[in-house]
Amino acid sequence: MSYYCRIQDAIDYIDDNLNQDITLDELAKVSCLSKYYFHRMFSAMVGESVMSYIRKRRLGRVVKQLNNTSLRIIDIALDNKFESQEVFIRAFVKHFGITPAKYRKLQSKIQISDKISLLGMNNATARSGVQPKIVVHEAKKAVGIKFFTTNKENFEKSTVEKFHVEVFNKRIGEIHGKVNANIIYGICENGYEDEAIFGPIAFGYPSKGFPEVPVKKDIVAHWV
Repeated sequence: MSYYCRIQDAIDYIDDNLNQDITLDELAKVSCLSKYYFHRMFSAMVGESVMSYIRKRRLGRVVKQLNNTSLRIIDIALDNKFESQEVFIRAFVKHFGITPAKYRKLQSKIQISDKISLLGMNNATARSGVQPKIVVHEAKKAVGIKFFTTNKENFEKSTVEKFHVEVFNKRIGEIHGKVNANIIYGICENGYEDEAIFGPIAFGYPSKGFPEVPVKKDIVAHWV
């Protein structure tokens, strides 16, 4: 079974269970991949983290319920597995720019995220049968910031994405002589089954404040 089919199975499972608790263990099992590889493959193919995709699909389901039912907002929030009405309203406003109550009253036009189809007729990459592959490059020196999280934490809170946006992007200007200013890599070191160290990095020459620390025998990274 191709990786596209495996991740599509997980996407189908998500859509069938938006009103249920969805765990990384379940999705990894459905896709017949380890939790670590499932999370990486999903992000690479879909273009966002698993939790971000689930949240968008649930908010799309919410919009339909606001339009087509008379359910109370608190009941809609709980039915879509938001922890509370307050958490739900914050997520709705952040995504759509309007409160659910105001949206229901005004019936404003908003864009909802459709279900992803990796195997659809419009997906040229999937039709071509292209498969991801691992390429081994010659050793380079990397400049980055060490960051620790777990697969579970990243699945639930998108910690890697937040760290990249809120921390790494603000300091990337300190890296001088970047080999390619448009490319940023990530080093991920496995520890225990549910643990990994993610390091957003770029190749270049560091400014002061990036002490050199060996990560692997063939990789030297400059970590903060």
